[in-house]
Amino acid sequence: MRNRMRACLAKPQFLLALTAAFLSLVVQSGELGSADTMHRLQTAHSFWTSDPAAFPNEYPEFGVYRRGGKLYDWYGIGQPLLLRPFDVVGTYIENLHPFAAYKGTDPTVRNIFVSGSVNTLISILTALVCFRYLRALEFNNRESVAGVLALLFCTTHLHYTQNMMENNYIFLLTLTGFLFQYRWLCSGRTRDLLIGSAALGLNLLTRLTTALDLMAVGLFLLLVLWSREGKQAIWPRLVSYAKAAFPVYFVSFCIDRLYQFHRFGTWTDTYVRYFGLKYRTLDPTLPPNYPWETPFHVGFSARCFPAKSPPSSLIRSSSSPS
Repeated sequence: MRNRMRACLAKPQFLLALTAAFLSLVVQSGELGSADTMHRLQTAHSFWTSDPAAFPNEYPEFGVYRRGGKLYDWYGIGQPLLLRPFDVVGTYIENLHPFAAYKGTDPTVRNIFVSGSVNTLISILTALVCFRYLRALEFNNRESVAGVLALLFCTTHLHYTQNMMENNYIFLLTLTGFLFQYRWLCSGRTRDLLIGSAALGLNLLTRLTTALDLMAVGLFLLLVLWSREGKQAIWPRLVSYAKAAFPVYFVSFCIDRLYQFHRFGTWTDTYVRYFGLKYRTLDPTLPPNYPWETPFHVGFSARCFPAKSPPSSLIRSSSSPS
C-alpha cells in the first residue's frame, strides 16, 4: 500500500489532478455563480422531472412559450446534458432526512453539490488533458507541469472555476479535440480522431459558435502537416480526416437541430426570431428588425476596433467654463 502511494506521488499527473481538485474545492462558494448556469440547471432538471425548462416567474425577461404552449429556455443542450446526472444525485441528497431542514436556503444543497462536483471534475480533466497535450507537443515533464499550473492559477480558468459558466467546459472539449486529433496526425489511429471529433461535436451542442474552435483545430492540423510532410501529404490525410470526422460533426449538428425543433418547431431558426417577436409585442416602439437593428459590419468593426475615448484631462478642460 505504501509503495503504491509512493508510486502515485511520483507521477506528475496524479499531483496535478490533486492540485486541480484542491484548488476547485477551495474557491467554491456553493453557488453556481451565474444566472446563465442557473437557467441551464433548471433545463437539466426539466429533462427528468415535470418542472418547466425555464423559471415561470422570470418570464418575459427569460424564456419563450413555443411548442405545446410550454415555456422553454434558449440555450444549447450541451451543458444541461453535463449537469443532468449531477442534478439527479444532488436532488436525491437534498431530499435526504439530514438535509431536509436546509431546503429553501441559498445556496441550496443541490446547487452546492452540482457546483462543487462539476467544477472539480472539469478542473481535474482539464489539468490531465493539458498535461498530455503539452507532452504530445514534446515539452518535458517539468515544462508541462509549469504550463498546467499556469493555466489553473494564472488565467480566467480560475475565475470560471469559481463562477460556473460553460467556458471551462468548452475549453476542456476544445483542448481534448486538439490533443486527440493531433495524436491522430502523429499516429494515424482512427480511434484518436473519433475521440477528438466527438469532443468537438459535443462543443457544437454546447454553443454553435464553437464551430470556430473546430475550424481552428483543422487549421492547426493542416499547418502541422504542411510543415512536416509537405503539400503532397495533405490531400490523402484530408480525405481520411473528412471520412471519420465529418460524420461525427454532422450527427452533432443534427442533434442540435432536433433540439431546436423540439422546442421551437423549426429546423432552421433559433430562439432569436421568437425572442424578437415576444419583445416587439411587449414594446411596439422597438424597430421591426429587432434584435438585428445594428448591421453586422458595424458591430464587428466596433468590437475589433473600439473607438478610443478622449483623455480625461481633455474632457475636463472642454467641460470647464472659458
